[in-house]
Amino acid sequence: MKTNLPKEMLILFSISIFSNLILIFLTDTIIQKVLSSLSLIILLVVVCKEVKKNSN
Repeated sequence: MKTNLPKEMLILFSISIFSNLILIFLTDTIIQKVLSSLSLIILLVVVCKEVKKNSN
């Protein structure tokens, strides 16, 4: 997959996705897990939109 996104942006996205995954596994309460999952989903949607926008 070839993208025109800046390398810094890709690094930031991958760090935040990774940290959200860690949060999901390390948190105790259901509410924290749900919030982490929601933020991860939102982040992935943003990444997909950016990739689509830059691929055109």
